[in-house]
Amino acid sequence: PSNGTLISAVSTMEVDMFDVVEEEDELGGDDVGVSGSDTPSKSHSKSAKVPPGPIHLSSNSRRLVEHPQRRLNRLKGVKKLLVIRMTDSEGRQPPGDADYYSDKFFGTSGDDSTPKAQIYGCSNGAMDLSPDFGSELNSKMTADGVLDVTIKSSLKKISTEDAWPLAQKEAEAILGCKLPDGCDADHVAF
Repeated sequence: PSNGTLISAVSTMEVDMFDVVEEEDELGGDDVGVSGSDTPSKSHSKSAKVPPGPIHLSSNSRRLVEHPQRRLNRLKGVKKLLVIRMTDSEGRQPPGDADYYSDKFFGTSGDDSTPKAQIYGCSNGAMDLSPDFGSELNSKMTADGVLDVTIKSSLKKISTEDAWPLAQKEAEAILGCKLPDGCDADHVAF
């Protein structure tokens, strides 16, 4: 969860007035500072004390274009997460079955320490993960939000990174759509 710190490359906070406080911290120790220097390093930081009451956030469109990764509004709402549980050609697979991973990602059997719970809590309810892809795709899942696939290669012979596209191809064949957008998935986890 946020501790109240506002960090953004594209937003500006507008308030009527605030106090800026400069702090200077001296760091001690022999290993501190520029290499070869015996002068301790000093860190300077500025902090702003925001008055109580409403604030206005505005965005600079030029900076939105330069920093598209900072568009946080795309991270609001319900996001569909597909978890692909992969088995290799020699039967190697992660421990736990599909129901286990459904519970660990979405809390479908009561686990409350899940990515779904954490994202929902840290976003103050602005973002939620869902295992629901609609009745047609849900009927093809092994468990809620989890799809088991078997790849035709051994993880002894290929890297995990090389296995992911193979698992995606198998998942697309089972689901009958192209991941992620064609299957209406916002996120895919392997």
